[in-house]
Amino acid sequence: MLTPRDVLDELLYPLKDPAMLLALLFFSVLFSLAIFSGLFGLWLMTAIVPGFFQYLLVVMQARADNKEAPAVDVELFSFAQRLWSLFPMVLVTLAGLAIYYLASTGRETWAVVALGLTFMLLPLSLAVLTITHSAIECLRPSRLWLVARNWGHHYLMVIGVSVTGGGLVYLTLHYDLFVIVTILFTLYAFLLIASVGGHALAIQEAEIEI
Repeated sequence: MLTPRDVLDELLYPLKDPAMLLALLFFSVLFSLAIFSGLFGLWLMTAIVPGFFQYLLVVMQARADNKEAPAVDVELFSFAQRLWSLFPMVLVTLAGLAIYYLASTGRETWAVVALGLTFMLLPLSLAVLTITHSAIECLRPSRLWLVARNWGHHYLMVIGVSVTGGGLVYLTLHYDLFVIVTILFTLYAFLLIASVGGHALAIQEAEIEI
């Protein structure tokens, strides 16, 4: 049975895991450097964005295997053999553009709804991708439903933790906080999604047959 303590533990997990905490700080510094570095920053962004999304899948797999998350490795930035692992970047980019469009056209309520749905569905998509390594499979509603059904009531914990992360991102954007703060909370939100999703996979004690 889930308790508020379980949810709190998951919310704080990236801060309690040394490797994840260091990764959070490492990528926050890199993203900040990229944003303020002009043309060099654009080049840097092409390396660190794919590397970060690959790290999310590494975190989810590690937690699914009941292992500690590994430290950031240089191999994360070499993705020629793991193009499938970059697909979450495409999904997040499309969702981000849709949310930005809604917010910029005065439909902030719908933007918040879209942000919440993104953070509800992304853990399912990452889980399917972690299991199948297939960009196509992670988009199929039937596969997402299968994962959600397998997680059962633990999906409520996943939703709670993920949407809380999305709420943090919304607050930093809404109140126009410093860029480094927005980056920090955004990356933390994504680490929460990968972490709690992997934990939900581990609880089932068996790989979902997809």
